[in-house]
Amino acid sequence: MKVAERKIRNSSTFRAASVIGDYWSTRIVREALLGADAYSEFAKRIDITNQTLSARLRSLVQCGCLEKFSPDSQKFGTQRYRLTPMGKDLYAVLFAIKRWQVVSGSAETFASLPEDLVHKKCCSNDNVVVACSCCGEEIHHIDILSEQGPGAGYELPLGGAPQRQALIRSPLKGDSSLVPVGIEGDRWAILIMACVFWGDSKFEEFQEDLLIPRHTLTTRLRRLVEEGLLARVRYQAAPVRYAYQVTAKGVLFYPVILALAAYGDKWLDVGRGKPVYLKHQPCGNVTDPQLRCKKCNAVVEPDDITSALHCQKSA
Repeated sequence: MKVAERKIRNSSTFRAASVIGDYWSTRIVREALLGADAYSEFAKRIDITNQTLSARLRSLVQCGCLEKFSPDSQKFGTQRYRLTPMGKDLYAVLFAIKRWQVVSGSAETFASLPEDLVHKKCCSNDNVVVACSCCGEEIHHIDILSEQGPGAGYELPLGGAPQRQALIRSPLKGDSSLVPVGIEGDRWAILIMACVFWGDSKFEEFQEDLLIPRHTLTTRLRRLVEEGLLARVRYQAAPVRYAYQVTAKGVLFYPVILALAAYGDKWLDVGRGKPVYLKHQPCGNVTDPQLRCKKCNAVVEPDDITSALHCQKSA
């Protein structure tokens, strides 16, 4: 098969990751949810080059997550950016990332500012979880049974090749050295974890499902093992071959994959329906994952979020 004709598995997670699986795009959406709307404001809040910021803003506008506008008082002034309904719905992915950081103990590379997204009603962020839309219970990896949906099949890769792994200044105070972003901000790592939850475990399986360069796959698998999300297990002695199994820490990343899948199902459907149905075995129903606050037991919608600083001032 010619390279141009090669296809990947239909996946709402893949489609969503093509929009938001990149660290810089995720940071821009986060700051927009916290009120940033001017180019200069994004540049001030994020330690990002002008070239990268311009490229990501342009990409988010093209995919429909941001739109440009001019304030009424500045009809001929500087253009600003605001989230569309499609862009606002990415709040669920950000909360899933926050929850992952809390329960896994990973470095909070996305929380480099004192502000953070919180549930307006009770000023909570680390208690907002991905839950079943039918019974309201938090969803765990072991509780989900995947069933083929009408959109199952194969399609051409979307959104081009994922960006290279981003480097940021160390989140450790006073350390100016550059370090790789967390797993949650590395698109290739996210896609590999999605394949793991589908059942892939071997190098060749990841390569076939992702059309990923061998060197890139090797480096990302090595990092996922080093970070403790995957374990490398020998399954053949001659020649020596290894499989990759999800660890207890890796299972904690599942809600991020769920949030991406739910977003892709809603906003990036190509007209065939869901590629996968998710059956929540504890209640026996097919679920559409939603955000729910464990502190007050309320469903969290886009209009229910605010900044941590706003909550502190209101207290």
